[in-house]
Amino acid sequence: MAGVAPWLILAAAFIFFKENRCRKALLLLLPLIVVKLSWFGFAKLSGMAAQSNILFTSVVNTLLISFSLVWMLAERLARVNRFARLLLETAVFCLVGAASINQLGFGYESIIVAVLCIVMWSIILSAFSVGRFMCRRRFGAIRFCAWAAVWILVTLPLLLMTMAAVQDLDVLVRLIWNILGMATIFAGIATAGLVPFEILLFANSFWRKRFEKLVGIQTKPRSKDVVDPVTYVPSTSKAN
Repeated sequence: MAGVAPWLILAAAFIFFKENRCRKALLLLLPLIVVKLSWFGFAKLSGMAAQSNILFTSVVNTLLISFSLVWMLAERLARVNRFARLLLETAVFCLVGAASINQLGFGYESIIVAVLCIVMWSIILSAFSVGRFMCRRRFGAIRFCAWAAVWILVTLPLLLMTMAAVQDLDVLVRLIWNILGMATIFAGIATAGLVPFEILLFANSFWRKRFEKLVGIQTKPRSKDVVDPVTYVPSTSKAN
């Protein structure tokens, strides 16, 4: 069973950051629960081996908690420039990742978890950048999600295939369809896992404001200044 240390970090973010000590912030638990239950069901239905389940659950927990923490700290992260923001997001990810790997112990399996987490985390963050770029002129929630999904579904398998080729080209050639299938499954899981969060970010005004601040894009057009109609009464001149 995956350790509780990463979840304690998440709980601390609710307790020690005042902007998260409200009922609206707790709505973030809804997509968390949906993704966790979905992963649990997928692992059971796929007949995943116990050891593999532990490793991949660590990957899912690391990404899930890191992603949640970024949005919980969105208002603070939005105050710094993009480079500093990226460093802080990476620091959050490293903190959660270290807690997850520490529960597994340091060895070959922890290296696999670390590599998968780094690759998928990089792709997920860049997916939001791609969505922002493609919606820079006119925002649409479906358009944003679609471009982010396309980016993940295309780049993640390609990147994992490239890593496999660098490690052992002969193995890649012999098992190319197996590796491609596994990489596509990872991409599908990452894409599906974002959907509950995207629904919350776009459907709830509290979280939509955090999305706008962190991503730097307006989800709705700014309302123009509206002047209430005033009946102009010209000054009457005195009768001659």
